[in-house]
Amino acid sequence: MKAVGHERYTQVDSGEWPTSQNRPIAVVAFEPDVFEERYGLKFAIDSDDLDSLRLAVVQLPSGNVVGLVRYDRSPEPGTMLFADEGSSPAQEQREFLEAFGLSEADLSWRLQD
Repeated sequence: MKAVGHERYTQVDSGEWPTSQNRPIAVVAFEPDVFEERYGLKFAIDSDDLDSLRLAVVQLPSGNVVGLVRYDRSPEPGTMLFADEGSSPAQEQREFLEAFGLSEADLSWRLQD
């Protein structure tokens, strides 16, 4: 099920995202509500062994798939950006920022290569 299509990204069903093979690569300084309002993304309610969470999965122009995750009881603001463990964090961050028209200033944390 494709929820959102855009020329620079496409939202895909969260069931298609293999979370066990991903790692956090950045924290975007926006909450899920901002992604929903500005970009039309729909966050699914889910949970894992850490907490309940909100999740949106996006395919970038390269075909790489990233996840946006916000844990309900996270003490820090923002939404975590997850990408495949084998990918370059810097490359995935750049592609995500470009696809959403954001800058590095919109990241409150980033994993270095």
